[in-house]
Amino acid sequence: MGKRKSSKNQDKVIDMYEDSDDTFAFIAGYTDGGAPFGTTWEELGLEPYASPEEIEKAYDNLEYKRIENQFEDFHDEDDYLAITERLLMRYMEENDFDDYLKVLKDIMPKAMQKGELKQYFIQGAKESYKDMFQCNQLSIGIWNRNNLDFCGYCILKHIDTKTPEIGIDLRKKYRRKHIGLESLTEILTFAKDNYEVDHFIYAVDLENVASKKLAERLGGIRKEIRNTLPENIVKLMNEVQEQDNAEIFRHYEYWIF
Repeated sequence: MGKRKSSKNQDKVIDMYEDSDDTFAFIAGYTDGGAPFGTTWEELGLEPYASPEEIEKAYDNLEYKRIENQFEDFHDEDDYLAITERLLMRYMEENDFDDYLKVLKDIMPKAMQKGELKQYFIQGAKESYKDMFQCNQLSIGIWNRNNLDFCGYCILKHIDTKTPEIGIDLRKKYRRKHIGLESLTEILTFAKDNYEVDHFIYAVDLENVASKKLAERLGGIRKEIRNTLPENIVKLMNEVQEQDNAEIFRHYEYWIF
């Protein structure tokens, strides 16, 4: 009985270090030439074949250092418009396109992101990204402070007027977590401190219950129903299509003071 138990423990230890050697605590793979790569014992600050408890603790410390270093390299703290307990917010930049694309991939049908249509999807995304940098508009990215994952972005349009328009697009996995409320609250505060604002305009789709609630939680007052697209564009669309498209492009307009 004692020998069988000892044998099981020995097998467990062998399994534990199966992907290790004298240099690597974890061998992630091998190059074409057969050389191993992965996490070394030296990176973990351990001697080869340390105990499981020491390895687990070392990995936790390593991950913390990586995130800490990422934050230092990501941007100086002074570059942020807002830093909250959960979020980092700063102006979007040209090299943030890949993050912007993550939001579009959530919005657009999967079929449009594959095969022959993929190039058109990417090209369209690049064109729309250029529009993010208009002179009278602020485009502010939102990142998860814990892991620097991109959450989405806020838009502040017509900052050269007393009635700027706000908007927000979040990735699916960051919706329903009050990130919209938290980030827009920061943007409204920033705008009030830096621009002459009478009130903000927030356009909400007629069927978007979550956006209506968000507008109301921000103190928004619902004013009227408007067309998202200009009247002349809607008219042109109706001329070339059988059905009336007016309803599709209608939204509530909220005023936030």
